[in-house]
Amino acid sequence: MWKLYLGIVPIILSIIGCATYEAREVPIKTVSEYQNISTISDVTIAVDSYDNPSKAESAFYVDTTKKNIRPILIVIDNKSSDNYLINRYEILLKDRSGAELEPVTSDYAFEQFDINEFLHSALFGIFGALAADEANEKMKSDWNEKELPEELIANSNSSDSGFVFFETEDSIHGNVVILNALNLRTNEVLNFELEIM
Repeated sequence: MWKLYLGIVPIILSIIGCATYEAREVPIKTVSEYQNISTISDVTIAVDSYDNPSKAESAFYVDTTKKNIRPILIVIDNKSSDNYLINRYEILLKDRSGAELEPVTSDYAFEQFDINEFLHSALFGIFGALAADEANEKMKSDWNEKELPEELIANSNSSDSGFVFFETEDSIHGNVVILNALNLRTNEVLNFELEIM
């Protein structure tokens, strides 16, 4: 009987262990080190797509492309003497046909991957449900922290970064990220278009 328990316990623990999430740090390089960059009026924007399974997993622990979530890292380096406003909801992804996609939130992206607590509870009892709940909280918090703020003030002589999430079945290589930065002193708008290579 003990042999049976000893054989089942590791299996149950390994299955409960499947309801885990490990936050991963995303190294942010200097803006000039990125391949896709554009500079206007001393404001430089770089974009870096996380559009393949291994790169997505390196940042988000899961392959976000499996559920058509395509994260793009936006890096802003403001060397000007002015502050700029960037609205995340105004960042667009233009595909090869000219269609423009609006971003989805990190909460929406998370919902595509959230671990089913009810299923874990039914299969593994309270410990399975608790493990799933903890993993969900870690994932949601991590993705929220990595997301570009809804309204980002890019202060003079500063750098900022964050992810914007798009939902599309197709690879986004060859698509164009459209981003506007509003000068808070002059109301001039800088229009950036960066092709994802």
